[in-house]
Amino acid sequence: MAIDGEVKRRIVDVNGAEKSSVTSAESRSIATRIRQIRKQKKDCEARAEREQIVELRTQFHEEAKQLGVNKEADNDALREQTVLTEIGDYN
Repeated sequence: MAIDGEVKRRIVDVNGAEKSSVTSAESRSIATRIRQIRKQKKDCEARAEREQIVELRTQFHEEAKQLGVNKEADNDALREQTVLTEIGDYN
């Protein structure tokens, strides 16, 4: 049991160090933007499906498509950031 406690404590310490790391701050910022964009895109798609007016439905679909483009750009930025500053490649 003592080993389990030590392992858990070290995992918590490493996770805390990652969160407070200056080099990963930019990556965390980009990852946060990606999560926000995914949520906005999901909301737009849901609103488009509920909408009865064709023009508004089309507008929501276009907005969701643009959010998808923005998400891909942020994914590329995150991939570039992690290659330059962190260990390993971002998938």
